[in-house]
Amino acid sequence: MSNIDDYSKLIEEFKQIPKFEYHTTYLDICRYPGNRFEEICSRILAFFFQPNNEHGLKDLFLKSLFDTINKENPLYVRDTQITVDTEVQSEDNKRLDILITGTNFIIGIENKIYAPLYNPLDSYKETINKKANQCEINKDKIFKIVLSVKKITDQSELTKMYDNGFVKVYYSEFFENLKKNVGNYFSQANPKYVTIMYDFIETIENMDGRIDDEMVSFFIENKDNVEEMIDQYNKVKQQIQSIRINKISEILNIIKERIDENWTHWDGWLLVIDKFNANTELPRIGIESCYSSYNQNPLGKFIIYITTWSVKDYEPYEEILKIRYPDRIPKKNPYGDNKVYLYVEEIEIDNDNETKVLERLKYHYDELKSVVAELLNKK
Repeated sequence: MSNIDDYSKLIEEFKQIPKFEYHTTYLDICRYPGNRFEEICSRILAFFFQPNNEHGLKDLFLKSLFDTINKENPLYVRDTQITVDTEVQSEDNKRLDILITGTNFIIGIENKIYAPLYNPLDSYKETINKKANQCEINKDKIFKIVLSVKKITDQSELTKMYDNGFVKVYYSEFFENLKKNVGNYFSQANPKYVTIMYDFIETIENMDGRIDDEMVSFFIENKDNVEEMIDQYNKVKQQIQSIRINKISEILNIIKERIDENWTHWDGWLLVIDKFNANTELPRIGIESCYSSYNQNPLGKFIIYITTWSVKDYEPYEEILKIRYPDRIPKKNPYGDNKVYLYVEEIEIDNDNETKVLERLKYHYDELKSVVAELLNKK
């Protein structure tokens, strides 16, 4: 692919694909690695599975779980007292993630976030059945569940589940029912815990391995063309940067002779002077300027801005600069670099003529010298 029209067509096709956005959740930020994270998720689930907890969502989680396994919710058969336990120890010192016990039902849940299903389901089955016998719960009200983020396809794992009476429930299905049912619970819910619930849902959904099939198909089908276009883009980008560096070098030589020998450049493409307040107690301030593309011209605009290299350093100059540049608003720390940028002028360039650039640089240079002098006179 070497035709620019082909590149344009490829870009237009890409624009038509909906973009998936990943948002970091609070639980992502606090995540523990490996099994510890599974324990945290189990404790969160246990909190919401208990209808009487302060979340105010009542039996939302339990109802949604029963909806997912297509079973009648025993909570509606009669009122029930419910206990929810985590890390329930079996007789052989194994630990079942969650055990929910009501007066007329029991649910054992093995929670799978990362790992394959290596767990001793036979031991968990005995633990669940023993508890059911103690509570005199009928066999048809005993529910053994593997709650999984990932799809379970390994035949040995499926056989182990079947042999021990466990059914698989995917978080995606469970959450679908949660979202469908939650509207009936909002009026009495505590907003604080509703936020936590949605953060938990988003965290797990981010881990679900979901991919955008349309996006993946696009890149697979256009792999060679996309790589070629990226390669061409990088070459053009390098060429543009070289043009700008050469032009800044020309301007630098002139401006050092005509205005101030202290002008310099940063990395070739950024013209800089920061010696306005040398040998004074005033904080560092300077002018930075560079070229930007405009109207298909890599030297189409020349941007001039006054800079301090920390937000605090801008404070002594702020009032005076506000008077000198009343229509300009400083950008404080916009890129997380603790700098302040006061964009004072954008010059449209015609025919690569640097005359106006030099004139405007001289103007803002004189302005900033005057600002520093005025501030020094006030001391």
